[in-house]
Amino acid sequence: MASSMNIMGTYSGITMETVEQLISAESGKLTKFTGEQTSLKAEQSAWKDVQTRLTNLTDKMNALTKPAAFDAKKVALSQEGKFTLSASPDALSGDFSIEVKQLATRTQVVGKKLELAEDTKLSSAWGKTGKLTVGSAGKKAQTITIAATDSIESIIDRINEGTKDSGVSAVIIDNHIVLQSSEYGDKEVAISGSVASDLGLADVQTKKGQSASLTVNGIDDIITRDSNEISDIMEGVTITLLQAPTTEDVSVKITDDLEASTQLVQDFVDQYNSTMSFIKTQLDVGDPSQANNKTGSLAGDSSLVRLQSQLRGLLTQPVVNDHKGKNTPSAIGITVDRYGVASLDKTKLETALKDNSKIVSDLFNYTVETKSEADGTPVIKKDELGLAQKFNALLNTFTDSKEGIIATKNETYDKMIKDLDKRISVFNERLDAKRTRYIEQFTALDIAMMEAESQINYLMSQVNSTSSNNK
Repeated sequence: MASSMNIMGTYSGITMETVEQLISAESGKLTKFTGEQTSLKAEQSAWKDVQTRLTNLTDKMNALTKPAAFDAKKVALSQEGKFTLSASPDALSGDFSIEVKQLATRTQVVGKKLELAEDTKLSSAWGKTGKLTVGSAGKKAQTITIAATDSIESIIDRINEGTKDSGVSAVIIDNHIVLQSSEYGDKEVAISGSVASDLGLADVQTKKGQSASLTVNGIDDIITRDSNEISDIMEGVTITLLQAPTTEDVSVKITDDLEASTQLVQDFVDQYNSTMSFIKTQLDVGDPSQANNKTGSLAGDSSLVRLQSQLRGLLTQPVVNDHKGKNTPSAIGITVDRYGVASLDKTKLETALKDNSKIVSDLFNYTVETKSEADGTPVIKKDELGLAQKFNALLNTFTDSKEGIIATKNETYDKMIKDLDKRISVFNERLDAKRTRYIEQFTALDIAMMEAESQINYLMSQVNSTSSNNK
């Protein structure tokens, strides 16, 4: 082919540039195919971006349905380091004081130092046989049968494997086996067995565990618990003791966390605006009167137009619940201007939370149950009427990974792009074949012209020769 291409154009003047011009003139359909493919890919990418924003919006709305969304509590301590305190939405706001008298500890048994042969490692075979039984009060004692091939380390491991049942764990420190009850408080640790003495666990002193003790609000009755995490003194309050004793009472203040609740609503409003702004950009038709008008990737898409309208509608309509007159987004400070941009009046929201946080919560999360019977079987129907629930129901029709509108569109885009890939591939093969045919035809033309010129030159030489002989 290289030698043929070198010949082509030598006589006819038709070069590869001419061939490519002919091919280019026939490749208009290819330009159409690639243009369609580029457009489809842009649309598919735009829908993926819509999916991301809708998923983020769903997350923000879900946060508003959590129990702590509008009843979150914050805690302030006058002194840090003695204990931590967490308050759930069930906790009552108020001030109180705590004095920690002692922390809860576990019963501990420190064995005598093991007499091991020189150079014997804890991981080496111990060489002794027998049984060891350990257990804590109220638990099922664990008996270990020890073989000569067992090591001290493997014995420790086997004790710890049974801790859940026996209530006893073990470690080894400087060749001392240390047993400890898994539970806090004065729990007896019982040890027996033929190898207990060899393991240094016979006739040893025991340091008994103790209960945690504290007083609240100066009440004379001392509160004791076999744990350093105490959650049954006050509703919704968990105290985790860290250090004792306290030199003075630690003041505790529990208040409603209005800032946290307000921020959750602000996060939703911000994500709503981001989502709606992106949708508007994708639907933008630009200025059709301009020659170089640019439109959004999804301009005119009926599904996206419908979503845009429904999202705006949800944020401006009342919710059907038991709080007539206070069942609209605007009642808690969420408004939408004529451009579709939402805003939050934080002062109005905080006032609504202070007045009755349940009214705010019911705006976002409100379910009505209706009981009936079908063929004698009780049936419970749940109608989710809250704003967050309606948002999530709408968004799920778009974002569901199997049946969602975006998933269906994405599948369609994949098929259309794949089909165009095949059509482009076939078209390119045809162009390549046509290019090859042109090269062959024009090369043949040059060869014919070369041969014709050669014949003419030969004939002319014969004529000249004859003329010379006749003189």
